[in-house]
Amino acid sequence: MAQILDLGKVRFNWAGSYSPTVQYEYNDLVTYGPSLYAFTSATAATGVEPTNTGSWTLVVEGFEWRGLYASGTQYFKNDVVSDNVSAYICTAKHTAADAEVTDNENFTILALGQTDLPSQVSAVNKVLSSNGLDPFWTATTYLTKSYLGSGQGQTAATVETSKGLTNVVLSAAATVNDFTQIAFTNTSNGADASADF
Repeated sequence: MAQILDLGKVRFNWAGSYSPTVQYEYNDLVTYGPSLYAFTSATAATGVEPTNTGSWTLVVEGFEWRGLYASGTQYFKNDVVSDNVSAYICTAKHTAADAEVTDNENFTILALGQTDLPSQVSAVNKVLSSNGLDPFWTATTYLTKSYLGSGQGQTAATVETSKGLTNVVLSAAATVNDFTQIAFTNTSNGADASADF
């Protein structure tokens, strides 16, 4: 009588996403979070998570973009989330309980974003400016004159305002113990070159 010899699986068997209710056998392949695992135990099993190295072997460690962080969501190791500014990577499987990803000890910073810049919405043809405290966008149409002098030209701007001057195209101020001068020259030697004031 012929004897039947069970060789088992001689190649990988794609078994889809891991499920705790499915019995897995040698060489079953599953996805678990963003990664791919192979069942390598000689004994079939149910309910053994792929992170159990006694039954499973990591085949490909992946990353998965999960979008905006949300409390109450189950995250796997190497899931990547955002808080609308920076990107964070999950270091351990868990269900998020913290309202903010920055308070969640299972996430670490992956890419730091800039929090102090204003939104770029409607900022076409504008330049980023600052009042020394806050950044803001300034339309280039308003950059019609220059303020020169001490304090980054603040004195010149103050004089213009206090004197009620109108139609000023250049405002300059200096604090010196002698006289002040305005000097400019045209270094061209063209026939029509001039320096007008």
